Order: sequence, then C-alpha cells, then structure tokens
Amino acid sequence: MNIGPDPELFFVFDDEAVRAMGAAFDQACRSLRHFAHFDRMRELVAKRIIEAAKNGERDPIRLHWQAVMGFSFDDVSIPVDSGPSGRARGPRPTHFC
Repeated sequence: MNIGPDPELFFVFDDEAVRAMGAAFDQACRSLRHFAHFDRMRELVAKRIIEAAKNGERDPIRLHWQAVMGFSFDDVSIPVDSGPSGRARGPRPTHFC
C-alpha cells in the first residue's frame, strides 16, 4: 500500500512550460478585460491553463485559447452605436474562441 503524496496533486513543469503558461495567463487576462480582476475568474483561467499544460501543451497561443474558450460575455462597456439607420443598437457579444 502506497501512502505517499497523491501524484494528481503534484506536477512539475520545466522552464519552457512555465514561460508559456505565464504568457498564456497574461494574454487570457487581457482578453477577459473587465472580468479578469475577479479572483474566481483568474483561478478558473489558471486551472484551465495548468490542465492543458499537464496534457503536454506548450504553445502559449493554444494555452490561451484553451483557457478562454467557452467564455462569452456581452461587454457592456462598449458604447451604444446608433448606426446609419438612426436606431440604437446595443453592444455586440464578445466571443473568446
């Protein structure tokens, strides 16, 4: 019977992986703009990046994509555009996929 630490809880990343993960996290926070200041959102993004890196992904662009895929928000900070018809149009949804 093995009573040692659970291998699922411990994982070691090399320098390349850590740099890629950091770059992906920073880009994901920039992509999520107004939502990235919420601790829970940052935690979820970090967990998604870590899971992708555990599966061998090292490309920061793909790590970023995997972290933000599935998020879709209506960015209410975008000003309402009346457009050429004169009718007000609300903000368009922002998709992060």
